[in-house]
Amino acid sequence: MKTAAFHPVLVLGLLWMGQVGVARADLLLQQDFNAAPTISSLLDTTSSDTSRFYDISTMPAAADDLPAVQPGFTEEQRLPGAASVSLSGGKLIYSLRGSWQTYYQNGQNPSTRQRASLPSTGQAVRLFPPGGRPDRLMFRCRVQSAAPGLEEGFSYLEGPGLVRFLAGKPLLTLVADGENRFRFDRGGVADLIFTGVVEVTVLINKSAAALPYLGPDGQPASVAANAYDAWIDQTLVVDEGEYLPSTQIESAQVRFTGPIGRSIIDLGGNVFGIPFDPGEPFVFELDDFLLRNDFDETGPSSLPNLTLSGSLKFGTRTTGSRTRKTMVIRNNGTAPMTVTDVRMPAPVFSGTFRGVIPEGTSRAVDVTFRPTKAKTYRGNVLVLSNAPNSPQVLAISGTGRARR
Repeated sequence: MKTAAFHPVLVLGLLWMGQVGVARADLLLQQDFNAAPTISSLLDTTSSDTSRFYDISTMPAAADDLPAVQPGFTEEQRLPGAASVSLSGGKLIYSLRGSWQTYYQNGQNPSTRQRASLPSTGQAVRLFPPGGRPDRLMFRCRVQSAAPGLEEGFSYLEGPGLVRFLAGKPLLTLVADGENRFRFDRGGVADLIFTGVVEVTVLINKSAAALPYLGPDGQPASVAANAYDAWIDQTLVVDEGEYLPSTQIESAQVRFTGPIGRSIIDLGGNVFGIPFDPGEPFVFELDDFLLRNDFDETGPSSLPNLTLSGSLKFGTRTTGSRTRKTMVIRNNGTAPMTVTDVRMPAPVFSGTFRGVIPEGTSRAVDVTFRPTKAKTYRGNVLVLSNAPNSPQVLAISGTGRARR
């Protein structure tokens, strides 16, 4: 609930020391995945009293669990779901796809197919031991969705891709509504659409009194006793949702569901495509997982910001010659930025950088033009990073002139 202006530190201190006693502020888990060499290094499945995850895993859908072949069909094709989890670019990458089933008649064109109703799933779980379950929890992470070749909407989806956030109970669900896009269903009110990297913040209060905090939008807010608030970026999407006294904060979880397929149906209802291609797996990226048993760090989080500068107009150069110019990659944000790739539009251009650029600093990158033919080359240099405004592009051009 939004509140009037107040002194948050003073009020929190009075609440903790007076009504609910002195609270012990602990960092329960903080993981940006950049320093983790392997997924197994992030896990401790023998004890939940740890700063590491209890589980990071995926489960592919089993094709054998699809419905039996319908009467009248003589042949069928079953493709199992695909699921994998990996570390890449300082993020957890979940790749998911549902099982697929096609009915054939007389071994020729399929006249119908069963919808791929079995999704692959993935999850990241942090358990809390019975003696260490918090009575308040701040739960924050960043997620992004991607599906190669997927247009907006559900034309290629066999059911929606979902990201669910749970802590003792379901708290929030995001629908993957196209590549790099999430939709939040508000139930009878216009849906909210979020693009790119989405930051989710959940604040659960099981203490005896309302607790104030500084919201991700930078404004004072509070959450009632036995209630929770949920934010997507700087938008409050759940305002004091119910959290019953009998519900225990036993874990914090992010769960992924990803069924995706591809088919073409003509106006007569005929389905084409032999065999049916399940399409690319749906990909979810998870980053910056943070759990605390206090609300001290719920304000606007620090973020990197990517900008490019420099002139990459090489003009006319003799074929086989080399000319060098400088591109500047700058991080104008308030957190370190990891550059994951620099992509050139043609082989005649070269230049690369991968690494971390601290907040408020820049990195100069040498870009070389070596024309091989008497022609004009032009395009854009693409720079990818973990900044929310990534990728960014910078125009590049040059003309080759034959030697005389």
